[in-house]
Amino acid sequence: MGCFFVLFLAIHDYQHALELDESLSRAKEGLQHAKKLQKQAEKRDYYQILDVSPTASKEDIMKAYRKKAAKYHPDNQKNKSDFEKELARKIFIDVAAAKEVLTDPGKCSLRTSSLPRKLAGKFVYLRCGSLFREKTAV
Repeated sequence: MGCFFVLFLAIHDYQHALELDESLSRAKEGLQHAKKLQKQAEKRDYYQILDVSPTASKEDIMKAYRKKAAKYHPDNQKNKSDFEKELARKIFIDVAAAKEVLTDPGKCSLRTSSLPRKLAGKFVYLRCGSLFREKTAV
């Protein structure tokens, strides 16, 4: 399941929580954060940038990153035209951003641990490529 769809579910869950109790500041923050991530996800597909599947392991992501970073690194563009150098620089920046987001759980996740315990079961734990619903102890 892609990040975009999971973000849609997270936004839906946060909105539902705010319908239940509008004073939940953590739900408001989570909603804002999810919308921000959704906007970023619409702009870039980090998996596509690195040519990895959404189920790729961290090691696979790092391997793909090293391969692309070496190919597009500015130091490896010496005999290229100015246009090609600039294009490679932009791709290199995207590759670095993709690696950072896909390997850092904090960059690609919304954690339910910050939510009120009574509502934790209603929220989605989000990590790109995975969707879990947390269970609350009764």
